[in-house]
Amino acid sequence: EGLVCVIFFWPDLFGLVACAMEAFLSSVQPLLKVVGSLKLAHRPGQDPTLLMEMSPGGLKMSTESTPKDMVAHAWLPATVFQEFHFESPADLSVCVSLNTTLNCLAMLGDRASARLTYDPTGNDAELRMVLMEDDQTRTECVVTTLLPVALADIEVRGAAEVDGFILTDAVPFVSVLGIVGEEDKDGQVQIHLRPVQGLPAESTEVVTFSHETATGSSLRFGLPYVGQLFRKYEVAREHVHSYRVPTLLSCAKSLHSAGSLRVQINEQGTLSLQNIVHFPGCGAEVHIELLVASLSVGRGRGIADDDGAPLTKVPRLEAIVVGTAGDDWL
Repeated sequence: EGLVCVIFFWPDLFGLVACAMEAFLSSVQPLLKVVGSLKLAHRPGQDPTLLMEMSPGGLKMSTESTPKDMVAHAWLPATVFQEFHFESPADLSVCVSLNTTLNCLAMLGDRASARLTYDPTGNDAELRMVLMEDDQTRTECVVTTLLPVALADIEVRGAAEVDGFILTDAVPFVSVLGIVGEEDKDGQVQIHLRPVQGLPAESTEVVTFSHETATGSSLRFGLPYVGQLFRKYEVAREHVHSYRVPTLLSCAKSLHSAGSLRVQINEQGTLSLQNIVHFPGCGAEVHIELLVASLSVGRGRGIADDDGAPLTKVPRLEAIVVGTAGDDWL
């Protein structure tokens, strides 16, 4: 699984074959950043699976945590690419090694261009990544693909009641998760959201994090309701839910460079952490969402058949509402 064949080509010997999906980026930076962020959502030493979904609307990349209590999605719309071609009567989905894909993309640095092609016909359906430096040196990675699998069924927006808020800067939220994770990597943390109307007279904290370490010490952090911190705060009911510290620590690492951060929560305590990664050099915007199940829900319920059959139908990328930095999405 994940076997890579690396071949160096001279420019005049290179040619592309016809394929169902072909995408070109003048800078590999957006892909490298996105796949790297999905990698950070896992513990070191793991080789997670990356689910890639291809459609006329672009690429969607997804992965899940080993306990199946977190699913990470990244949407790269077709407009991110300088060239994007998709020729298939149906959407295509494959699985690849996340580590292998990241290693291939990083081979020539973030200034190299990248061309991705996928052809499902023939005996071996392979994902090809061609990287090219300014000196015309080309490197091709051929990544073995596997049948698509179902990820944990974790969702927020399908619930009847969804609350949320938008932080102008993700740093306070991410920093708190990081501090808790450094203190105790195997415990749990409680997140408490309060409506502004229900705040005690002596308090302005609308979001609090509580954690008891294995040694018996307690940690508590609060985010006050002040205009500079929250761009929007729409929490109509009180929420008190607990989450695994390792999972939230992975989310903090994955969101370390986030700007604005949108947080949504449903009545079961499922969290949605959303941000937009900007790439000023190439004008690209990539949307990332981390979905985290609370301990009250337990492990995310997989949507594969009971016999473990692979996923045969996946949502179309066009069904995902993708906004821009100026939209209400963030």
